[in-house]
Amino acid sequence: MIAAGCVVAAGGSAILLILRQRAAIQTLCAQLGLQQMEIESLQAQLAARPATRSSPRTTPEFVLPAADPNAFAGVSESAIPGRYKWTQSEQEKGILTLFPDHTFENHKGEKFSAYRWQLSRERLVMEWNLGTIHYTNVVSPGVYIGVRTDGQTARLEKVE
Repeated sequence: MIAAGCVVAAGGSAILLILRQRAAIQTLCAQLGLQQMEIESLQAQLAARPATRSSPRTTPEFVLPAADPNAFAGVSESAIPGRYKWTQSEQEKGILTLFPDHTFENHKGEKFSAYRWQLSRERLVMEWNLGTIHYTNVVSPGVYIGVRTDGQTARLEKVE
């Protein structure tokens, strides 16, 4: 009799556990359905965006060529770190800080892992979250001009 009682109790517990798991699965399925609808909505919004917009981290079809292919050959790596007045499309945006570890801080004081700079003989490249700026001309020591991947002009002028 005790064994039969234990079997009934274990069976009842198993049924209760199965019902709870089934309810949890139904809840998760409902959440999954909502997330799938949200993903489809976001994909539709993305598809509706203009096709002419540059993709993140891509080089534009036309990168402003350097007036001198060795424009930055005389600029040492150690000369780059510092604070710069940043102008975009003739509008002053604020101060950027470039660090010796090839990272930088934006004009709002934010520093993200995607923010990187790279120096070559022909240009200074700054990688942002959603685009790149190619500085291809040295106006004077510490003053560089170039173009963003979206076609806007950019200028850096060292202040420190």
